[in-house]
Amino acid sequence: MTKNRTPLNKKRKATTGSEAHHCTFCGKEDKENLRNCSLCKSVRYCDRQCQLADYKARHKQECVDFVHPPLTRAFMTEPINDEQYPQRPVFARGHRQGVGCWVSVDGEFDCSLKPLAEPMNLTTPEDYHATMARRMALAPGPEVVLIGEKSKAFTRNLLTLSILVQNRRKDDMKVLVFGSRIQLVSLASTKDAFVKGRPEVDKFHTFQDGGEAMAVMSVADDPWEKRPRLQVKNFSGTDIKGNAPPPPSVHDASKGIVSLNPGEYVIYRTQFRVGDDDRIATDFEALGRLCGLSIPFKLWEQGSDPLLLDNMLSQHIHNDGHSPQGIVATIDRPALYEFYADYIERGEEAFIESHFGKERVEALRRQSQRMERMGTRTMQTIERTGEIDLLIAGLRSSGLQDAADRFESLRARAA
Repeated sequence: MTKNRTPLNKKRKATTGSEAHHCTFCGKEDKENLRNCSLCKSVRYCDRQCQLADYKARHKQECVDFVHPPLTRAFMTEPINDEQYPQRPVFARGHRQGVGCWVSVDGEFDCSLKPLAEPMNLTTPEDYHATMARRMALAPGPEVVLIGEKSKAFTRNLLTLSILVQNRRKDDMKVLVFGSRIQLVSLASTKDAFVKGRPEVDKFHTFQDGGEAMAVMSVADDPWEKRPRLQVKNFSGTDIKGNAPPPPSVHDASKGIVSLNPGEYVIYRTQFRVGDDDRIATDFEALGRLCGLSIPFKLWEQGSDPLLLDNMLSQHIHNDGHSPQGIVATIDRPALYEFYADYIERGEEAFIESHFGKERVEALRRQSQRMERMGTRTMQTIERTGEIDLLIAGLRSSGLQDAADRFESLRARAA
């Protein structure tokens, strides 16, 4: 987990996010005139004297080693106000050739994995209805469910990660990052847990490392929309929301192809299939069985086509025997245990209360109940159109008893 950076000559005041800013070196508060390191943007100073002093004392090496991510509200790796834990604890980081990354989670408050059937962008009820409308437009009602069942979309088996990638090269060279080609690598001893229950449609392969087989898992694909379960959430401090056009540096948002000048960074939200909701049911159970991640990138030469480069990469990245390339981010097990210790030692309720507080927990539960009610209303709509009987009969005739039973249960609740 990324630690608080205490100023060298005085104790750092508690941060309150964007409202208060403090000199990294001396701790002095200044809301308007702080300067930052143009390359890493992970430090800020009240004057040049503090900047030079900190550079000599520690920042010169910390910047090169990618010790701290850039300061941004979109990736808060230190606690704010009176919180005990950060919003984005860092569980893996790495760097290569002047490009680095930090990896955190972005899942459920109770640490449970997500199902593929749940829309990835689920901020408001409108998001839910928009996603369901797109799916229904792509396939008839019964086929929507058949696709989901074939893809095991109703099982909670998706690990949701937030990944920040930054260019800190000193030669002014741009780099291309290929977000949809990010891969998870299992420990040799846990390969079988990740393989169990995976549908054939998943991109999955193995390679040998030191004589042992390692499993490699690619970004999950949405079986309805035929695209990776990936979002470009932020580019160098600017959130990318809704249907607003992304900045020119985002060459293909659906595939996460982004170019970065030195100092620029991108934040991805992406999902990976990690088992069958049996041996692996929570974020930390998945992370604890991983060796790390691989984030592919390429130095971008003028005139080369980003989409063509991505396609060339896709031709071999999923083949058996292919060893993941790019930035290697190894899982930080002490940080993992530190953040999830309450859950591991005392259970789910203890974790939720210590990390979010009782009021936040109740609000999150109310939101979960609202989403369930939306699902019920969707069932009522299908019932009114007269398609529900055909849907359930079709599932049973296809041998999909579990899916049929699930819809019968939803139907009963919607009645």
